[in-house]
Amino acid sequence: MAKKEFVIPTSFLTRERLLSPKYLFKLILEAGDIEGQEVLLTNDDMLRMGYSWILYQAKFEVERFPRSNEKVIIETYTPKIDKLKAYRNVDIFDMDKNLLIKSTGVWLVASIETKSIIELPDEVLDAYEIKGVPNFKKFEKFRNVKIIDEGEERKTYKSDIDYNNHINSANYIGWLTDSIENDDSNLKSLEIYYKKEIKPTEKVVLKKEEIEKNIFIHEILGDGKLKAYAITKWNE
Repeated sequence: MAKKEFVIPTSFLTRERLLSPKYLFKLILEAGDIEGQEVLLTNDDMLRMGYSWILYQAKFEVERFPRSNEKVIIETYTPKIDKLKAYRNVDIFDMDKNLLIKSTGVWLVASIETKSIIELPDEVLDAYEIKGVPNFKKFEKFRNVKIIDEGEERKTYKSDIDYNNHINSANYIGWLTDSIENDDSNLKSLEIYYKKEIKPTEKVVLKKEEIEKNIFIHEILGDGKLKAYAITKWNE
């Protein structure tokens, strides 16, 4: 298990001066490199070996969003690995060890040369020690989802692009929460399944449907093709 203390910066806040969902997710993504440093297999090491981590699915639940300048403790560890997938838990606590956010991400490895998903390399399998269990027993399958809503377009910018030359995964979270007429601080949980990456030149359209009170399913399309599903749950 890797741990790190982190102070919430003032630039990552909602109007309520709480950490925004988009930057919460960015923090969760970056926490993986904390564990990478612990096991001597950072993202840069992966790139040098010709591999890249690809986020396949992720879910997080919120007890409370951290406040501006609040110091938190980030804990990250690997509870499960199989032939194709590595599971990573990232938990965020306040300084009194109260759990604020729990998350699990499901990661794949791609070959940079072939740009295809591969079985987890021996270097990855040997580096990580299995600890605990995934924070969530089940993930949504998103089967038979079809949203009639015509959707709304979202612009993309060069600052949205990551080192894989795709739109960064955290930007999807900002699009999802911006599409809901509720304060970001009321987000209770979010789960997202990445079907296909979005390239900077694609036209992005978001669709949503409220399936129960304060529960929404979402589709993200790029150039008319489905790129991601998500489900968000909100407090009143």
